[in-house]
Amino acid sequence: MRGFTLPELLVVTGLVAAFLILGLPGLSTLRGNLATSVEQHRLLSLLSAARSAAIHGNRRTVLCPVDVEQPEPDCGPGPGAGWVLFADADGDRLYRPGEDELLRLERIPRSRALRVRDRRGEVFDSALTFRPDGSVVTPATVDLCAAGSRRTARIVVSMTGRVRTDREPVPCAA
Repeated sequence: MRGFTLPELLVVTGLVAAFLILGLPGLSTLRGNLATSVEQHRLLSLLSAARSAAIHGNRRTVLCPVDVEQPEPDCGPGPGAGWVLFADADGDRLYRPGEDELLRLERIPRSRALRVRDRRGEVFDSALTFRPDGSVVTPATVDLCAAGSRRTARIVVSMTGRVRTDREPVPCAA
């Protein structure tokens, strides 16, 4: 006689169900941590591109959070929806399609439910302006946290324009 008995199948099915129940919450956290890491690298890339464009183009560049669903992306409300990087010809820190050169527009997938905060925990809606020498007008600290993540990715932009990540673990605030 070949095959498995009913009690053997029930035991194996029970073990598989128990492993799934224990493992699925961990997969959700892993997915959230991965999304936070991806968005951290996206912002690091944008900051590096902003500084590089300012130095090599000998011009001011601005990186700011935007609501990319608007017909013309504009710095200000809507952080977490995307980022706009542009060469600021008139120095007003506002993107105007006829005057300023759009360098990059990055959309963040809605599924990430990304929270972008400053060091004080308030919504980050500031424009980061890089001068032609690579320095920034105002230093900034940005905390990123995707839905389901238990960790916050912290990015610090110093007055000299140097961009670094902070290794100190910061809990992901709701």
